[in-house]
Amino acid sequence: MTAAASATPPPSFRERFVGVLVRPRETFRHLAESADRDAWYGPAYLLIIGYSLYFLAIGVGMARLMSAMAAPGNATSPTPPGMADWMTFLMSASQLYTALWQVPLYVAISWAVRTGIFYGLGVLLHGDRPAWGRVVAMIGWAWVPIFFQYVLLGVLMLAFPPVMDFFLPIPEQGKPIDVMSLQNSKWQGQVLFQASPFILWNLYLCTVGVANVFRLPTWKASVVVLVPALAQILFNIGAYFLSTWMAGMFLQPGAGPVVPNGPGGG
Repeated sequence: MTAAASATPPPSFRERFVGVLVRPRETFRHLAESADRDAWYGPAYLLIIGYSLYFLAIGVGMARLMSAMAAPGNATSPTPPGMADWMTFLMSASQLYTALWQVPLYVAISWAVRTGIFYGLGVLLHGDRPAWGRVVAMIGWAWVPIFFQYVLLGVLMLAFPPVMDFFLPIPEQGKPIDVMSLQNSKWQGQVLFQASPFILWNLYLCTVGVANVFRLPTWKASVVVLVPALAQILFNIGAYFLSTWMAGMFLQPGAGPVVPNGPGGG
């Protein structure tokens, strides 16, 4: 029997997906030894679907914001009801269009940056030099919890507007838009967004994946994963305080909308 005939075919998408959920160590060990060049296709599709649904939900939230700004009694200039409905439709359609072309680009850039950071830190800590594609696939499959998070958030925000009010700074209809109040009252949602169980699950899977692909001990794999994660947390904290300071310096109640934060974590 030839080597080609005895070679084991690569796992299917379903097998890898289930494996990441129930036996991640075995799944990433097989991924590190596999020569499957298409192993990253599956998670790429999942991430694009999850992020697109989330951006669509944001579009609906921004449409509500525009309606609140145009409502009679608001501090801004009111808009006729028919025009307000038309603005709501255009805002939702615009956000959907944006998601269709922006999400694949966002996923590709985030994926490439994380791959480069993990590869550099893994080699710096005396790990193996695996094929670039294996690191790309490992990071993609470790991102499965992020897919769950964005699908869950997208569905909940579309179905139950109070969920969106918790995560995004949407003013109450008919009341003046107080930028500082919104900034100070919505930070809890962003903290939960950045430190959710899905994010922690993603960090765990990344640690398992790095340990197997780079053949590093668990503590070194944890360093590879946690260094960029902590750097992102510090960046988000700095961005929050900077935006709060700028809102206090340049904006007054009723000055204008607050643009909600985009995807975080992952």
